[in-house]
Amino acid sequence: MTTSQKYGTRPSCLSITNPSYWQIQYHPTYPNLLLSGSTDGLVNVYNTIITDEEDALYQVINHGSSIHHAGFLSDMDVFALSHDENLSMYRLADPDDDVKEPSPTVFGDLREPLRCQYVVDILRTSQGAMIGAGSYRYSLATMESSRTFLISIK
Repeated sequence: MTTSQKYGTRPSCLSITNPSYWQIQYHPTYPNLLLSGSTDGLVNVYNTIITDEEDALYQVINHGSSIHHAGFLSDMDVFALSHDENLSMYRLADPDDDVKEPSPTVFGDLREPLRCQYVVDILRTSQGAMIGAGSYRYSLATMESSRTFLISIK
C-alpha cells in the first residue's frame, strides 16, 4: 500500500452493498479510512481510495453480536458496543505490519458496572472517552486513555 493509499482523501462516493449498517464513521486522522458497524456483529474498516469493494476492505473485526455503536477513540483504538451492551476495544491494523493483531480488551456487559439499563453511546473526548448510559436515574462514566482504557463511574 502506498502512502497516498494509506493517508489519502475522502472519496465522493463509495458503494458498499450491505443494507444492515448501523454505524459509519471516518477516521479522525486518516480521512480515507471508513469504519462501519452492522447488525451481523462485524466492524469493517475500508480504505476508500481503493475503488474495488473487496480490495478496499482494510480490516474486519468480529465483535460477536449486533453492533449498536462503533468508532475510533484514538488513531489506533476502535471500540465496538453491541445492542446487548457489551463493549470491547480493538487495535486498528497496520497494513505495513505482518504481526498478529493483539487480543481485544473485553469489558463485557456494561449494565451492571455502570448501574444502568442501557448504553446510549461512547464519545471521544480530549482525555479519552465518555460513556453515556441511562436508566431510571442518570449515569455517567468516563474512559481514560493511557495505553489501556479505564472505566470510572462519576
